[in-house]
Amino acid sequence: MNISKLGLSIALATSLSAVTALGCSAETTSDEPVAAESEGAQTDLFRTLDPLLHDAVTARRFPGAVVHAGALFDLANEADDQTITRAYGSLAYDARPVNEDTMYDLASVTKALGTTVAVMREVDRGRLALTSDVRALLPDLAPAFAGITVKRLLSHTSCLLDGPPPGSLATREGRGADASKVVAFMNLHAGRVFQAGKCAPTYSDLNLVLAAAMVQKSSGKRLDAYLAEEVFAPLGMSRTRFNPTGETNVAPTETYATGDRAGRKGTIVGEVHDETSFFFGGVGGNAGMFSTAGDLGRLVRALLRDTLVRRETRDAFFSSQGVRDQLGSERALGFEVRPSHCGKGFGPRTVGHTGFAGTSFCIDPDSSVYTVVLTNRVYPSRNGRSIHPDRVALSGALLDKVSPCVLRPTWTVCGHTAQGDYSGRPGVLYSCPRGAATVCPRGCTSAPAGKPDVCAP
Repeated sequence: MNISKLGLSIALATSLSAVTALGCSAETTSDEPVAAESEGAQTDLFRTLDPLLHDAVTARRFPGAVVHAGALFDLANEADDQTITRAYGSLAYDARPVNEDTMYDLASVTKALGTTVAVMREVDRGRLALTSDVRALLPDLAPAFAGITVKRLLSHTSCLLDGPPPGSLATREGRGADASKVVAFMNLHAGRVFQAGKCAPTYSDLNLVLAAAMVQKSSGKRLDAYLAEEVFAPLGMSRTRFNPTGETNVAPTETYATGDRAGRKGTIVGEVHDETSFFFGGVGGNAGMFSTAGDLGRLVRALLRDTLVRRETRDAFFSSQGVRDQLGSERALGFEVRPSHCGKGFGPRTVGHTGFAGTSFCIDPDSSVYTVVLTNRVYPSRNGRSIHPDRVALSGALLDKVSPCVLRPTWTVCGHTAQGDYSGRPGVLYSCPRGAATVCPRGCTSAPAGKPDVCAP
């Protein structure tokens, strides 16, 4: 099949001053969108990404995707950021093409880049603490929930089961987006939502449902309103929202012939796919955000620049809690640490998350690079093949192209694990394959001239 017939959209926004200053070559100097049909439009970037996307689309693992990546070469200067975006395929098979403005159901990516970001801001402002007890803010919760803190919710160590009890989403009690509805639902099923006996770390939608309710009580704003006013609008994320009813450029998710757990039939478009979040009015805290790849890039860059929260707050949430959930994922607070879907190119402190509908992101806070992969892999059915290999391959290809000078794989020098970093922060290896200066970890000294990528005791 001719790739151009799959509906391509290309955007490559680069700022190359920092790259050239460090002696690194760049693929292109254009800031303008490139037409897929124009002569010579297939740069090395697209020759790398397109076969990966083409294979997934033609194999019907997903009908389309928008992928995005960014590298922040100077945290004090946004003009030096380098970003790339690639849209490929269609909203649905044989439908109109996707583009950079296509909104995707983020599914559980909402947990990290929605609910957790809101909690981070509330902690940063002192209105919440990691030690805050859920019943201190939601006093009408049953006594069984006493002792569950913000930290336990976000690290998935609350002893709650992995999701709502069977049949609970068919009831009417507790249905709705308000925190009071969450309390009513949790109380109704209090005897059925806890693990029996000794509990183990368990990744659970209910943790983030409760966290969203806590944000509402601490701020006075429901999660969707909070994020719209406190995060999306200030960052210019105009294509990000909950419940995008009436939106036409949004990727569909699943098609139901007999109805899902919430009783819905037909193809779901512009309405959250996740049944738990749908039960809670599409604002459940575990899922419900819709966004574009570019908008998520704005949010990630704000996290890396510490414009949303202070660095110490961000680092506390990005830090491993030393536990693994039932899926084998190492947990930070609201994020996964060293996620397998990010591949081998990212550093040891990388965080990320996936979404069941086919979404994922990776953030390396040491190298200030990130990737975003948005697909609707559950269309027309959730029973398709896994896209884990696609996530790994696309994220790796994006990383290679957006930041060609970041050292990969991670190196161990002088007993310290380090990765390339253009910010020059102490304790992090700073190097470029073409020979930029090196900042070695504490306790090490730079090697002789001519060996810029080596540190010595």
